[in-house]
Amino acid sequence: MRLEVLAPENRSPDTVLNRVEARAAWIAKQWRYFGRYQPAQPERQYISGETNRYLGRQYRLKVTKAAEPTAKLAGKFLYVRQCNPKHSDTTKTLVQQWYRDHAESTFARRMLACQERSGNS
Repeated sequence: MRLEVLAPENRSPDTVLNRVEARAAWIAKQWRYFGRYQPAQPERQYISGETNRYLGRQYRLKVTKAAEPTAKLAGKFLYVRQCNPKHSDTTKTLVQQWYRDHAESTFARRMLACQERSGNS
């Protein structure tokens, strides 16, 4: 569920943006239509084996025992290490903090890229 705009290289960004804005109602209608067919996400339990989405991909949650609580994405897994893997509330907190941290850095990186493209550093 993302929008990707492809345009000829010789078109200015303003021209492309104007075309997208002119079709905004149609795009929104299509977005809503296709959004109805997205699989419903079950209520999170924060246990090993559960699937989590991040930037359009799915990652399997692996909760293991460790002295130092951490959450880390590696390969196809989101690893959560904590003192008691059976405490799903702790896992939930670690996963949510991991998402927050990565959302902040991703947003900052993308905002900087947009500013550089527009010449407004």
